[in-house]
Formats: sequence, C-alpha cells, structure tokens
Amino acid sequence: MENYLHELWMLTIEIAPWLLFGFLIAGTLHVFFTPAWIQHKLGGSGFAPIVKSVLFGIPLPLCSCGVIPTGLGLYKDGATKSATTSFLIATPQTGVDSIGVSGAVLGWPFAIYKVLAAIVTGILGGVLIHKLDEDQHPYQTNNIDKSLPLSKKVRLIFEFAIDDLFASIWKAFVIGMLLAAAVAAWIPVGAISSHVPFWLQHFLVLFISIPLYVCAVSSVPLAAALVMAGLSPGAAMIFLMAGPATNIATMAALWKGIGKKATLIYLFAIISGSIVSGILFDVLPMFKELDEYLSHDHIHENQSLIQILAAAILLLLLFRFVVRDLKCRFLSNPPLPKGKHSQFQIEGLSCGNCIKKITSYVDSKEGIHHFECDLKVGIADIYHDEGINLESIYAGIEELGFRVLPYKNIKSCCS
Repeated sequence: MENYLHELWMLTIEIAPWLLFGFLIAGTLHVFFTPAWIQHKLGGSGFAPIVKSVLFGIPLPLCSCGVIPTGLGLYKDGATKSATTSFLIATPQTGVDSIGVSGAVLGWPFAIYKVLAAIVTGILGGVLIHKLDEDQHPYQTNNIDKSLPLSKKVRLIFEFAIDDLFASIWKAFVIGMLLAAAVAAWIPVGAISSHVPFWLQHFLVLFISIPLYVCAVSSVPLAAALVMAGLSPGAAMIFLMAGPATNIATMAALWKGIGKKATLIYLFAIISGSIVSGILFDVLPMFKELDEYLSHDHIHENQSLIQILAAAILLLLLFRFVVRDLKCRFLSNPPLPKGKHSQFQIEGLSCGNCIKKITSYVDSKEGIHHFECDLKVGIADIYHDEGINLESIYAGIEELGFRVLPYKNIKSCCS
C-alpha cells in the first residue's frame, strides 16, 4: 500500500502542473477565441480542419491530461469531432518542450521522426472519425463581450476552466488516476528487458504504455534508459507515442467527452500508428546509429515547488467537487420557493456561462420567484406567479440562442 500511495502522489505531482496548465489554455481559448473563429478554422467538413487541428496542437506543451480539457473545450466551442480527435492524438506526443528534450537526449533524427509520426497518426484518427463517427456539432456562442476589461476576462477564464470543464470530468479523472497508480505500482516497466525477443518488444511496450500515464517530457529520459538496457529504438518510439497519448485517466475522460465509438477509434489510431512507426523506425537504416545519443543518464525524480503547489491546488479543487456533490446528495432539500412550479427543457447549453445568461434574463422578469437549470440534462425549474406568460419567457430564451422543448425523464442534480 505504501508503494501504491507513493506512485499515486508521484503521478499527481507529475500531472498537476500540466493539467492545470491545460485548463488555463482551455479557458483562454474560450474567452479570447470566439466559437465562430474556432468553427471557421476547425469546424466544417472535409480534410482541412483535421490537418489544421494537428498543426495547431503540435507546438503546445500539453501532456495527455493537459490536452483533455483543451481538446474538449475546443469541441464545445465548435470544433468538429474529427478535428478534436486529431488534436487529442497529436498534441500530447509533441510540444516544443518535448521536441527539444527528445532532440537533446535521443538525437534530432529521432525527434523529427516522432513529430512526423504524430502528425500522420493524428490525421489518421481524424479521417477515421470523419468517416465513421462524425456528428453534427453546431457551436453555441459563448456570448462573451470582447470589450470586457482584462480582470473580468481572467475571471471568466477560471470559471470556464474549473466550473465547466474540470467539473464535468473530475469523477472519471479520479477513477483513472487510481487505476493508473495501481498499474505503475504493480507492473514495473523494468519487466521489459533485453532478453525479450525483438519482435515481441514492440507489443509488450505498447501493452504497458496504453494504461500508464507518461509525460511527453519525462518519458524521453526513460526511453533512453530502456534503449541502453537493450530495448529496440522502435519499441522506445512506441513508448513515446502511446505513453503520452493514452492512459486510463485519458480514456475514462474521453469516453464521456467524445463518446464510446470515438474513443475506440482514437485508441485504434494510436495503437496502429505507433506500432507501424516503431517497426519502420527499427528497419530504416538511417537510424541504426542511435546508440551514440544515449550515452548519458538523464533520468531524475526531483519534486519542484511548482509541482507540489500545483498538486495542492488540484487536490483542493477535487475536495471542493466532492463536498459539493455530497451536499447535493445527502443534505436535506431546502424549502421550495413560493409560487407555481413549471419545468421545461433547454437545448444548446455548453457551459456555466450559458446558465448564467439565461438565469439573468429570467430573473429580470417580474413575477419570477426562482429559476434554476441543470447544465447536465438541460432541465429548468421555474417558480412564478399565476398568470405569468411563460411563452414569452420561452421566446426570450430562444432569442438568446437556445431551444426550449417539453421536458422528459427529469433527473436530479446529483444523478
């Protein structure tokens, strides 16, 4: 158990800075890049949005957990599912920091090849999604006034990042973290050694890499050490492609964020792309002299102050979500507001700002005592005086860019 807790803590401090950075980028993109711009660049049909999303993500320094909120944020703001998937596949494999470390430790031929392989794999995943699981994904305007002062924009960044994106995936993320720590604690990477047959090394590395969290930067020294221990360079390439792009936490979040079919296609693209890239890397003669780049040990396990602070912030946010859900589930229900109770369903909700905008509009009407709406299922509850013309309120909500429908299968806020 002590080893498990140690792995869980090390995993937390490794992930926390990149995860929080990913949420910050997601919030920034949401506030400063309009959904119309994203829809124009990464929306629409065809091959172009897929390529654009890959090239857009290549330089971003995001690991698998950091890329989740950014990618899902782009998806909510109008990027197609195919473009989103391409971004999610290619981005965690690269990043300017990872490319630089790869060039320094494994050599620039290795680093350049890895970038090209990430581009091809990302495009492959996007094309498969486009052909097999593309959806009609009309964006909803975030209705953010671009003339707002910077202080208010910063507040909106954090509200979107925490109260919308992180709040929507935190349970799946925690489950994935607990499972990933178990894999790290009880299936040591050292089990892969030089006595394993060459043809089997690629598949063993892939089997271990997929459920394990591996940072795109920290995995490079580990890959170099494995090559020095006898692992084939192509198998190390698989480790550097599949490791950062997959882990149990990522799979759990994507399963909910983009759907089951898209997640399976995502996984297939990474598996097939990494295997083919790794085997080709081993058979191409230009990479036979790779060992000269691996003469130094670059592996270190220092815990920086930034990592510890980020982990503390992450744990506090998770604690906040747990307390919120426990209050919702177990505390007695507050007294019902006065007035007649009506319910209806709202379609087109994408974030907490949508709820705030609708609530502000409804509360401004006379005769309204209380209004609330569940972002997850879109069910709205309104308490009002007799004689209130609800049809006019419905029309006003639709003028804001949403759609009002009769409700079905009402769910509670904790369901």
